[in-house]
Amino acid sequence: MLEITEKRLITTRKTHECYGCMGAINKGETVVFIIAKQDEQPIRFHLHQECNIKLAKNKNALDGIYYGCLNDLQPTPQWLAE
Repeated sequence: MLEITEKRLITTRKTHECYGCMGAINKGETVVFIIAKQDEQPIRFHLHQECNIKLAKNKNALDGIYYGCLNDLQPTPQWLAE
């Protein structure tokens, strides 16, 4: 289980890979930087701002965040989103 300990907006100084969608994050983009623990091991990763919003809004994502999770995510049904 992923336990988020810190989350903040940063501007990247080099290219990275988005943990949620596995897409490229270019130098100079404003992204969400996350520090977390997974199985008591520290983990740090970046998310596009759009990916962070998708994870926050999609109730299916609350089961857990993992590498590439947005690629596996099913959209939240409209009746459940309200």
